[in-house]
Amino acid sequence: MRALARTARWATAVATTAALLALAGGPAVATTPIPGVEATVVVGRGDVVPVVSPDGTTVYVTVADANNRIAVRAVDTQTGQVTGQDSTGNHNWSSITALSPDGSRLYVLNLDVVTVWDTASLTVLASLPVPDQPRPERWTEGKLNELALSPDGATLYVTQDGSSGIRSRGDGRVLRFDTARLAFTDAVPVPAMNVNGLAVGADGRDVYVGANVGVVHLDTSGAVPSVVGRIPATATVYGHELALTPDGGRLLAVNASGSGAADVVDTATDTVAAHLALTNGYANLHFPRAGADSTRFYVTTGTSTIRGSVLALDAATGAAVPQESLIGLTDGVISGLALGPDGHTFYVGGYTGSTAVLRIVRH
Repeated sequence: MRALARTARWATAVATTAALLALAGGPAVATTPIPGVEATVVVGRGDVVPVVSPDGTTVYVTVADANNRIAVRAVDTQTGQVTGQDSTGNHNWSSITALSPDGSRLYVLNLDVVTVWDTASLTVLASLPVPDQPRPERWTEGKLNELALSPDGATLYVTQDGSSGIRSRGDGRVLRFDTARLAFTDAVPVPAMNVNGLAVGADGRDVYVGANVGVVHLDTSGAVPSVVGRIPATATVYGHELALTPDGGRLLAVNASGSGAADVVDTATDTVAAHLALTNGYANLHFPRAGADSTRFYVTTGTSTIRGSVLALDAATGAAVPQESLIGLTDGVISGLALGPDGHTFYVGGYTGSTAVLRIVRH
């Protein structure tokens, strides 16, 4: 596995980024996806959650601004400049984001509100509270965890843990949001207390949900989504976070609680193709992503005391691909990962102390 030795090049970008927070227009249009140019860009405070435009020219990040508001900033992948920014609402720990397939809308989940942003102008189109979760009196609503869009951009899915009472927990759910109407339409109960990761198949029909009971398969082709079943032998990874290859053939489920465990699932049969142990000892696994050609998975690992890395895996077998891994990437905490559409650029969000940075890395 190769270590990164790019600190000198990044140091210049860090020193000059404070002067780059000027407003400008929306992302450029490219005929083919372009790679990012290596840089480190200071973007704010706290967690950095990046998503990349379909043409690869712009990264949108959500962070906390100096007033602890949710800040969305657009970063030019060729210059490292922040070309647009706006803020709204109070930032709560970390935001969850999803970008529409055409790159025109950014959806941000923070606490119990979904905010819809127009990416061309970086302005808020709507802020909508998530509907109240049915529950017994005096029970507490479950935590909202993840967003995912259907391939056509028409439906946004949101996962929510089960509500809780004294020594009792209810089932979680997956909500559907109509992006044209800007409205929540319905929800399907999921037979699990903790409902976290989300992955939507290329056909838009199959939705996979990471839960404490394992990976749950939903069918959304009917008027109301239905549970197909739970994928056997996936409960050990606790199903926290998921990634699905673009061809829909392989699903990666990782355990974010420190065990280093993961499963590769064959979606044609809904069976585990490989059980993986990705780390020795305690290390968090987060932000699984699939490569554009469906041959690779990538996942971050590290803790507040262990340098963060991005591990590359063969999507078919789960075998490590050391020559494509990025080891010792940052001294701080990795808080987000996005893959460029060119297939060779990583956009890694992270922070050290109160400083939040976006690292653009070629591999």
